[in-house]
Amino acid sequence: MRPFLALLPLDDRPASLVFPRQIAQIAGLDLLLPPRTTLGHFKKPGNPALAGEWLQKAADHSMALLVSTEMLVYGGLYASRYPQISLKTALQNLSTLEEIHRKHPDLPILAAGLIMRHTVSAAGAGSARVYEALMRYTELKDLVEIQGKFEYNQELSTIRNSIPPEVIFDYHEARLRNHQVNLRLLEYLAGGALQGLILLQDDSRPAGLHRLEQQALLEQGTRLGIADRFHICPGGDEGALDLLALWLNSKQPLQCELRFTSLEGAQQIADYEDRPIHETVTGHFHAANVVKVQQNAGLVFWVHTPSSILEVERAAAEITHLIHAGKLVALADVRFPNGSDPSLLERLCASGLIPHLAAYAGWNTAGNSIGAAIAQASAWWTAVSHVPTQQQLQAQLLFLWQRIVDDWGYQRVIRQPLEARSIQEGKDVLDLGSSAPEVRKEIEILLTRWSNQTWRGGQWKGIPPTLSISLPWGRTFEIELKLKKNQRYEDWFQTGNI
Repeated sequence: MRPFLALLPLDDRPASLVFPRQIAQIAGLDLLLPPRTTLGHFKKPGNPALAGEWLQKAADHSMALLVSTEMLVYGGLYASRYPQISLKTALQNLSTLEEIHRKHPDLPILAAGLIMRHTVSAAGAGSARVYEALMRYTELKDLVEIQGKFEYNQELSTIRNSIPPEVIFDYHEARLRNHQVNLRLLEYLAGGALQGLILLQDDSRPAGLHRLEQQALLEQGTRLGIADRFHICPGGDEGALDLLALWLNSKQPLQCELRFTSLEGAQQIADYEDRPIHETVTGHFHAANVVKVQQNAGLVFWVHTPSSILEVERAAAEITHLIHAGKLVALADVRFPNGSDPSLLERLCASGLIPHLAAYAGWNTAGNSIGAAIAQASAWWTAVSHVPTQQQLQAQLLFLWQRIVDDWGYQRVIRQPLEARSIQEGKDVLDLGSSAPEVRKEIEILLTRWSNQTWRGGQWKGIPPTLSISLPWGRTFEIELKLKKNQRYEDWFQTGNI
């Protein structure tokens, strides 16, 4: 029987549930996952009690547990942003980890928690105004009340008065509770119940209430003597992938050379984050036990930062040179949020190099893409350090192709004009409701056409796979890609691609 890891995901979105399983397959690992019905599904919270029971059963025959604590404690990411779960219940749910540790003291438990983001969830067109107002409110609270920049006092008062009082109350209640849970996680790490901990800063800006929470967590870590054993870095949805990378690199650090498309771009703060891109990369490296070396590394981790078109051209030429020289190149595409940079990928595609990448990610935030690329690179390095099986080769190619189709084809090419048309037609792209089947079908037609053209233009071997598309949360923000039924890896993802 093959060994497996047990993962409790953040919720049931593809990034939380599907990506980890696919990347584990690249590394040759079986990933045990709970029933999808246990997990959070958009506005419907998952079941923390069932999640805890599942973890306890999984602990009996797993070599490690990877735990997204928001699912265990609150029922998922969406639920974690609201105060329906009391602090007492939250800590009781979390104590499942202590119970498992007492029963299985030698079982590694790695956890990923979140520092709450600036605002609540935008669950529909009607909540978008509150979403934006609350994001600015938390910035202004920091600027005025903590940093003493009283010139923003009038704007703070105006913003505060525009938000329903109950929304502000619930927001602060959820923040306070979540912070106490994170402090308890530090105690678990210090006491041995956890062997690894990553705290991810969900969507934020340089100013905001999260800054005080980060400072308090770092100070508590120092008092507990664990300051070098946990890491805070921007991200969230890729938390399970961070944990998987940490597990893969736990026995021996992954060594790589780090390069940026633009050193100036690496100093910029990406949208939805609170620090420069190069600090986000360093944080994820530390969290995943990745070590930077200056030269002679077999793996190059390339971060495609905000940059000029000349720098993009130079990056494409250098990546081409590295791959032809036999280097493995992992590409984190963070020039733009929520999608790839076509100007880079078009050049790599025309050279037929995309199938030869060790990893690629260009979805959502910079932290999301960086963490995902590290995880895939860690898995592929694990595979090539031995002799990859046919299944590992095919898993690598499939995940690469799905990232290209999703991050480039859907997120960058199709999604924005599709959303604009849908809004003009009176649809709510954040909650499609009865319009979801119609929109899903349109996406599948458009994306299949784009996919077939890009497959041929990118010099992939074999015929293009036929992908089915679903909208897992009934909105346009994310899609889930699968091979259509009665199709096999072997028919499309020929290992001659690599």
